[in-house]
Amino acid sequence: MLNVSRLEKGLKEALDIDFVEGDVELLVLLDFVIFMERLAEEAEKEMVKSNRRKTFSQRPRQETTDSVVVRKIHVDNCVERVLREFRG
Repeated sequence: MLNVSRLEKGLKEALDIDFVEGDVELLVLLDFVIFMERLAEEAEKEMVKSNRRKTFSQRPRQETTDSVVVRKIHVDNCVERVLREFRG
C-alpha cells in the first residue's frame, strides 16, 4: 500500500515544493525519479569499489566532480519536466 502522506512529506523536503492535494501520480513519478538516482549512485559506489581492487594501470579514468554535477543537473531537469507535464 502506498503511503502518500509520507511520500509527499519526503518529496516536499527533498524538492522544496508544495503539492496540490490529489497529485498522487505526480508524487509516484517523482519518487521513481529519485529512486533511480539513488540506484545510479549505488551502482557508481560499487564501480568505484571494484576499480580500487584493480592495479593502477588497469583502472579506467575516474569520474570527475564535473560529471557528478552534470548528472545532478540532469535529475533536476527530469524533476522540472515532470512538474511541467503534470501542472501544464
